[in-house]
Amino acid sequence: MQSRGGGAIAAPGFTQGGIDGLRLSWVNASTVQIGIGKARDSADAANVELTGTQNIDITASGINGLDTGSEATSTWYSVWIVSGSSGTGGLLSTSATAPTLPAGYDVSKRRLGWVYNHSDDDLQNFDMEGSGRDRTTWWHESGPDYLNVLTDGTSNGSWSEVDVSSRVPATADSMWVRGYSGAGGTVSSRVRPSDYTITAAYMLLIHDEARWGFQRFFCVDTKAIQYYSDSGTPQITIGIKGWKETI
Repeated sequence: MQSRGGGAIAAPGFTQGGIDGLRLSWVNASTVQIGIGKARDSADAANVELTGTQNIDITASGINGLDTGSEATSTWYSVWIVSGSSGTGGLLSTSATAPTLPAGYDVSKRRLGWVYNHSDDDLQNFDMEGSGRDRTTWWHESGPDYLNVLTDGTSNGSWSEVDVSSRVPATADSMWVRGYSGAGGTVSSRVRPSDYTITAAYMLLIHDEARWGFQRFFCVDTKAIQYYSDSGTPQITIGIKGWKETI
C-alpha cells in the first residue's frame, strides 16, 4: 500500500526500468526540483511515486539534500528519488549507483539524472526534455562561462583531443556540440567524437564565426572530442549545448 503523499508500492506495475515523469528542473543556484511521477526502483522490487513536486537543496544534508559530505565545486551530482518508512523524498549524491540512504528512506531508490555544481559553487542552469527513460538535458547558460570546452584552439594537420567530462556526465550516450572557426570562411576545421576512429573522418565541418555548426555526437565510451584543421590559422571554439542518456 502506498503512504499518503507517495512512497514505495509493493504491487506490480511498471516493468523493470519503467518511468513516467519525475522530470528534473533547475530552481536556483542551490536547488533542483523533481516533478510529479512514478518509476520502478533500481532493484526492480517496487514502484516509487511522487504526488507533489520535491525540491532538493545542495547546501542541506540528508533527505532532500546531500547524502553525505558537503557541497563541492566542479562536481557532478546524481539526483535520486528515495523512499521508505518515512515516505518519499529526493537526494543528491556523487555516486552514480550507490547513494548513502538516510534512515527512513532506505527501501527504494532510483536515479533520475545529473546536475553539475560549477566552479563558482552554483548549480548549472538546465532544461530537461523527456518524461520516459530517454532524457535530454540542455544547458541553459552562456557559452564563454559555462558551455565552451575549447576557445580559439589551433590544430595543424593532426587531430587534437578535448576532454568534455565537465559538460557531459559519465552515463551520457550522446552530446550536442556546436563550434566555429575564427579564421573565417577561407579555411575550415573538422570535429568528431573521440570514439570515431575512422581515419580522416569527421562529423562536423565548421567555418567562420557567422556560421556556427551544430551536431549531435555519440559519446557512449569516451567523454571527449577531437578537432583538426589544414593550417595553424583557424581559431576553433567549441561548446557543449546538451547531452542525452537513458535512465
